[in-house]
Amino acid sequence: MATQAKNVIQISRSRKQKERDILTSAAKIFVRDGFEKAHMDEIANKANVSKQTIYSNFGSKENLFNEIVSDIFKELQKEPLYTNENNYGKSPQEILQTFLEKMMMPMFSKKSVALYRLAICEGPNNKKLSQIFISRIERGVTRLATVLEKLEHLGHITVEDSHEAAHNLIYQCKGIMHSKLLCGFQTNITKDEIIFLAQKHAEDFIKLHKSTKK
Repeated sequence: MATQAKNVIQISRSRKQKERDILTSAAKIFVRDGFEKAHMDEIANKANVSKQTIYSNFGSKENLFNEIVSDIFKELQKEPLYTNENNYGKSPQEILQTFLEKMMMPMFSKKSVALYRLAICEGPNNKKLSQIFISRIERGVTRLATVLEKLEHLGHITVEDSHEAAHNLIYQCKGIMHSKLLCGFQTNITKDEIIFLAQKHAEDFIKLHKSTKK
């Protein structure tokens, strides 16, 4: 009976929903047991799919971890690269703040922090885990650099190196708060706190790099 019920669930779900259930289940098990000790059989059982389905969709446990991290930062990837601030009716500070919020929300989420902590702990023995998070940071730097270049093109700011400025700004946003979360000194950060930090960092950055061109 249990097998029949499981088969009914598998048939009724779409492929997209199955993938979503796999990602959700895998994330919980990775955080609970660690990457190396997590078993694909248990992930499959928790997601109500076969182990073969996981391998067919993701190929390996590392790829599964990569997809989980990608899913956390998916909204950041959707964030438009502002080509003209007037199209959005926002000031330079608001444009920058919006991007920083989109970046900080997933970065400070409990799932992201837990998986980042896992990657730090197991990274020395599995460098791909660390590379996955580093690649997301690099993508964030590249996208933020593009936003800064657009703001400079519009005459709002001046930066000598947009990529370096973006890199520094991202690490300023992480600050001591991210370290507190990683170490378990603080368990969470509210949405309002993230908005406040994004607003402060955007304001400080615009003031520091305000264009002097007439």
